[in-house]
Amino acid sequence: MLELVYFGLRLVLSGFAAAATVTALRYAWRTYRQEGISLLPIGGTLILAAATALSTYDAIDNFVLRPSDPITLASWLWLVFVDLPMPVLAILLVWSREERDRLLLELANLSVTDQLTGTLNRHGFLDRAATSIAQAQRAGASSSVVMLDIDHFKAINDGYGHGAGDEVLRRLAAMLLADRRSGDLLGRLGGEEFALFLFASDEPAAVTLAERLCAGVRRGVPHPGGSNEAVTVSGGVAAVPTGYEPQIALSLALTAADEALYIAKRGGRDRIVAHRGSVAAEP
Repeated sequence: MLELVYFGLRLVLSGFAAAATVTALRYAWRTYRQEGISLLPIGGTLILAAATALSTYDAIDNFVLRPSDPITLASWLWLVFVDLPMPVLAILLVWSREERDRLLLELANLSVTDQLTGTLNRHGFLDRAATSIAQAQRAGASSSVVMLDIDHFKAINDGYGHGAGDEVLRRLAAMLLADRRSGDLLGRLGGEEFALFLFASDEPAAVTLAERLCAGVRRGVPHPGGSNEAVTVSGGVAAVPTGYEPQIALSLALTAADEALYIAKRGGRDRIVAHRGSVAAEP
């Protein structure tokens, strides 16, 4: 009877060890793709695979090669203190490292996310937009930026409270995020000012998109004063210049878009203006 129990446990633990090996192998492969060669996941997987092979061989030795030999106390001790804890500890270790990786990723995302609106914050937008510009440059694709600013936002805060102003910011950001294309970026640069990076989009296409967003804000973002008033935005558009390092190109484009935004404000607000002239660094 004890031999049957031992045999059953052997089968279960061998399968458990094999499953743990596969889990560890998947984690090691994912770590390799994200970080390159890492000795701990690879070494742990190899050790677990070796332990699984030894456990399987021991089971074959007990029940196939030498079936008449009795099951000794040493075999039971090996089963309880080696075969049983090895896969359990391996799976717990992989789970804890995956949980650590998930928390680190969440922390990294929080560091570049604006907590009020869920968009990228200034640091996150500048960093990711520069990376996207580098990708566009390698692909030979054009790109553009749009600066958007909520009109008379101070009057909303002063007249209806900062809570109402925050709600306007959230509703505006939600609308812009919902209308964003894959590959585009949205960031809140500060206060009521937002920036869009449009991948593979020239200036005329960016103006068309920005005008559509401007009209969408007027219709879709409710004003805290009711239906008799409307939330509007002004915007400036500029193409990202070529021939510069990504960070410099982004800075030049944002400066040009900001100048166009200022013209839109002076021209009566609730409109989009494209930057006129070349976007280039001063000599």
